[in-house]
Amino acid sequence: MTTTDGPAIGTGLLHSADGGDHFSLEAGLIPGIACSYSPASGTVVWAYCSGGHFMFAYRSADGGAYFISAGRSGTPAVTPSGSTLVAASSGTAVVANDLSGSPLVRTIDKGAKWNAVQAAPDTSGTWSLIGFTTPEAGNALWEHDGATYQASPAQLWRTTDAGASWAAVAALP
Repeated sequence: MTTTDGPAIGTGLLHSADGGDHFSLEAGLIPGIACSYSPASGTVVWAYCSGGHFMFAYRSADGGAYFISAGRSGTPAVTPSGSTLVAASSGTAVVANDLSGSPLVRTIDKGAKWNAVQAAPDTSGTWSLIGFTTPEAGNALWEHDGATYQASPAQLWRTTDAGASWAAVAALP
C-alpha cells in the first residue's frame, strides 16, 4: 500500500518528525544491507543489519533519524549472519544466533559490552525466536535442528529480569 508520504508497509524504517502526521522512509544504515528494527521506546530504536556472513548492531536515540554502532569503541557488535536482536529497553538488548549450540547474548549498556547469559540447552539446536512483552519479561524458543531431531519438542524459555537469567517453562501434561 502506498500513501502520499510513501509506503505504509515495507521492510524499511519509517520516521516521523511531526508526531506521526507524516512519515518518510529512512535510508538504510548501510547501502545494500538489509536491517531489522526493534523499537525500545518512542525514541530508542535498535537495528540489526546483515552484512554477508555477519550481523551488525546499531542504536538510535532519536526515533531512527540517526544510528550509531552498538559495539566496542564505536565498532558494531558482530555475530554470525542469521542472528536476531530484540530490544528489552533503551539500553538492553538480547541476541540469539542461528548456529547450533550458541548461547543467548545480552547487553545492558547500549551495546558497549555483550555477554553470554544463557547457555544452549544442548548442541543440537538454536534459539529460533525471542521477544519481550515488557522491559523485564521475555521469552525465547529453543528448537532442535530439523532433520536430526524431528521428534524432539521445542522448549520455551522465560526471563523476568530483562534477560539476565532464563528458565525453561515446564510443559503442560
